[in-house]
Amino acid sequence: MTTRGARVGPVRSEPAVIIGAGPCGLAAAAHLRAYGVAVRVYGEPLEFWSLRMPEGMLLRSRRRSSNIADPRRGLTIADYERAEGRALRSPSLTREQFIDYGQWFARQVVPDIDTRRVSSVACAGSGFRVRLADGEELAASRVIVAAGLVPFMYRPEPFASLPAQLVSHAYDHHDLGRFAGRRVAVIGAGQSALECAALLHERGAVVEVLARAASVRWLPDDTRPVVPAAGWAWRPDVPLPPTDVGGRLTGWAAATPDAFRRLPARVQPDFAFRC
Repeated sequence: MTTRGARVGPVRSEPAVIIGAGPCGLAAAAHLRAYGVAVRVYGEPLEFWSLRMPEGMLLRSRRRSSNIADPRRGLTIADYERAEGRALRSPSLTREQFIDYGQWFARQVVPDIDTRRVSSVACAGSGFRVRLADGEELAASRVIVAAGLVPFMYRPEPFASLPAQLVSHAYDHHDLGRFAGRRVAVIGAGQSALECAALLHERGAVVEVLARAASVRWLPDDTRPVVPAAGWAWRPDVPLPPTDVGGRLTGWAAATPDAFRRLPARVQPDFAFRC
């Protein structure tokens, strides 16, 4: 979308702009600043996790897979524990703990983060013109979009045409206590659906899960040792991938993006699907 009309305030030139301050945007900022690139980051740190993830949830990934990436590897969850004198849940963090860790990471990497929203980006010569919600404009040579998942919430028919008070998306609620004493149908068999069903039950709702899947694949109890999934070829000399996704081969591909991008294009979609 292009921007037209009167300009508000002076136009400032910025080498790079990151839209979004979740784990992806913060990781991008950490890497760029480590290499001496001037960056401005726009967005509320961990906003998606604070407003869209349900209270009481546990991260699906273990601690080793939940560190936000920084090139010096000095801003891990363990570093946060030492700096703040805290001991976080193991092996998986709670939602609240991950939010606190992410906001601490943001303070270390981008203490000058700008919480205003970006309303539009337009091509401008060899760069971009970025307009903020308050009307200020700035020039950028590069724009990195790390907008997260909220813009992609999908409500298939017939649910999309039903009233909002009757049908909502899992990402619409961070407090499921409002459903206490009510009958709720959860549509789907993915981990978000099962997680919502469990949390709704804990908060006093009467829950039924409706799914077209022939079977439900549960994630394992995170307090037990990691074991290979059914169908994996067990090789004790090959460690489990640190990503906690995919199989033994596809999981390592996800953990090594430089190797993944060198895979033949025809096999990349299958690896991504399995992860």
